[in-house]
Amino acid sequence: KHRFLELGILAYIFLLPWQARWIWQEATLNGEVWEYGRYSLYATEILLWLLIIVWTLINRKKLALAFRRKLPVSQSRLALLLPILLALIWSGLTIFWSADVGLAYSVWFKMLEGAVLFTLLLNSKIRLEKFLATFTFAGVVQGLIAVWQFVTQSVIGSKWFGVATQVAGVGDAVIETSTGRWLRAYGTLPHPNILGGFLVVAILITIALYIRFVKRLHLWATLATLPIMGAGLFFSFSRSAALALVASWLLWVIVGIYKNQKYEVISLLKTGVVLVATFVVLAFMYQPLVATRYTSQGRLEINSLSERQLYVDDAKQLLGQRTVVGRGIGQFTGAVYSEVDSTRLAWDYQPVHNLNWLLLVELGLVGWAFFIFVALFYLTTFARLNTPAWPAFAALLVISFFDHYVWTLAFGIILFWLILSLNIKYSQSKSVHNEAP
Repeated sequence: KHRFLELGILAYIFLLPWQARWIWQEATLNGEVWEYGRYSLYATEILLWLLIIVWTLINRKKLALAFRRKLPVSQSRLALLLPILLALIWSGLTIFWSADVGLAYSVWFKMLEGAVLFTLLLNSKIRLEKFLATFTFAGVVQGLIAVWQFVTQSVIGSKWFGVATQVAGVGDAVIETSTGRWLRAYGTLPHPNILGGFLVVAILITIALYIRFVKRLHLWATLATLPIMGAGLFFSFSRSAALALVASWLLWVIVGIYKNQKYEVISLLKTGVVLVATFVVLAFMYQPLVATRYTSQGRLEINSLSERQLYVDDAKQLLGQRTVVGRGIGQFTGAVYSEVDSTRLAWDYQPVHNLNWLLLVELGLVGWAFFIFVALFYLTTFARLNTPAWPAFAALLVISFFDHYVWTLAFGIILFWLILSLNIKYSQSKSVHNEAP
């Protein structure tokens, strides 16, 4: 039973980027599909609840003792859990004053599922090495898919894998140069920026696997896998993901130097060389695309920046009411339609691409303060304890300044809780090189 549960959890982590879902209630604005109003059931959600049922059956006696308060509770673990639990409770309370209560509950339920996964992982007996290796495997698969998509300039759709058909046409994520339109890689995720964010997390976790488990196999595995994931990240052409990787890697090096962790710093420099070499080679091969994307001089890049500014302006207009308690979780795009501008195309009703603004609008100053405290508390605590995925947590925080999916999309919500649980569960684990005499 325990073996089955362990394999099920690892399979869930690997399958997380695969977005197969049943849309059981459609939503439209101005006669077009409104993505942020849809009600969906993902295949991975079904797997998650099956795992919860199995875990409950296996641990029914311990659960009975826990309800009778006969099991000891770790005070240090409780202190780590309290901030995120309070933030989750406040998010749920905002349902009561939301304009669209059903939608608010649907979004909050995704977060509740994240908390359920969090509980499941904290009580599992999976070794850290397996946890990290599964992330690496998932990242390699997504990297390979991304490379194939860019080389063939197409994304083959499949409803069973949750992948929509994409070509370098209107409405798809592309880079436009004098030589034509180039499709950015999606992997099996809804957008190249989300693929980029996942690959950054996978890259940082792969480096942690190499640092914490010093074996020749891991060295060669790292050298083989990092270029694949690095290439996938490159072909996503995600600026926010690239910035998150650089920022979190540099922060990791700085913390390592401050703590005098020489082995860790040297390992970071080695892996950094591998990644830089990968990016330099690809950048040389695709100079026009890199120049267009990262100088933001192209027509589409200028339009993208203008749209982002529009969403910030929407947020500023919506802050006028309920500034303290917010409009309710999941309410941003609906509020823009009803109170700011009801004439846009459905696709143009998007959450503001900055989590600070989004939290202020949906959760108010109270909820925003909760989550700012949560972010700073966990980042500093994880860095101090040198948890295995604290740089990945830092990367998600960087991404949250430029995107919204860790709050608005099921994949991003679960990824956040997954990284959080990984850090808390293994907060007492040590690197192999620190254990060595």
